[in-house]
Amino acid sequence: MAKTIKMTLNQINQLTPKASLEHFETDKKGLSRQQRTARLQTYGENTIQKRQQRSLLRASWQSVQDPFIGVLAVLMIISWLSRDIDGAIVMLIMIVVSSSIRFVQERKSEQASIALQAMLAKTSRVVIEGQPTEVAAQSLVPGDIVQLQTGGLVNADLKILASHDLQINQSSLTGESKPVSKRITA
Repeated sequence: MAKTIKMTLNQINQLTPKASLEHFETDKKGLSRQQRTARLQTYGENTIQKRQQRSLLRASWQSVQDPFIGVLAVLMIISWLSRDIDGAIVMLIMIVVSSSIRFVQERKSEQASIALQAMLAKTSRVVIEGQPTEVAAQSLVPGDIVQLQTGGLVNADLKILASHDLQINQSSLTGESKPVSKRITA
């Protein structure tokens, strides 16, 4: 199973469903419980590393660390030294507005990321030894056969082996407002 890590997602996507099953040393009956346990020990849990939210002070400091703001600061100092007080004040206002916008946008992005992590499904339906079984999402391993259901969330990168009218809402990834049809390709 060591070869699994050596292929990129793009390379795996190029495989046919049959070749994907062979590559991950599995079949449509899924893995056995022993194989799943071994792979979980080898590859670890299927989790996203949680980033800690930055403190307000650190976020504020990082919002002013921008090349554009640096250039404005240098120009502001030059304007101030050359007695162009109005120009220096305008540039100071531009610095404050620009860093404030960046701060607010980054803060909203962090909060959206935290909310998205909380939204992730806690379980997945996996075929183990031929039987559909609910397992904790963090225990998904390479080679698991995951059964997606209407309205379900996808908890991992998956290769679609079979589908019927599969549509995915990927607005959080691509901004696409409508569900996108997915089909099996090699």
